Amino acid sequence: MVVANTGNLYVVDSAEKEIIGVFMIHDEPIRCINLHNDAEDANKQYVITCSNNGKVKVWKLDFSSLILEVKLDS
Repeated sequence: MVVANTGNLYVVDSAEKEIIGVFMIHDEPIRCINLHNDAEDANKQYVITCSNNGKVKVWKLDFSSLILEVKLDS
């Protein structure tokens, strides 16, 4: 996964050197992205993103739905 200053997330196949998906997930540049992977429970796999405006979003691993969105002051 690669993020851009436009708020887009690009899913890249590095072996084939091609983009296989583009998701518009924030209105501002993405500052941080993290993959949470619970080794004991495959259903507990999430992607966590944060943008410049302080919004933290928790997504399903396939970005099919937004699970949680919070606005942080700091």
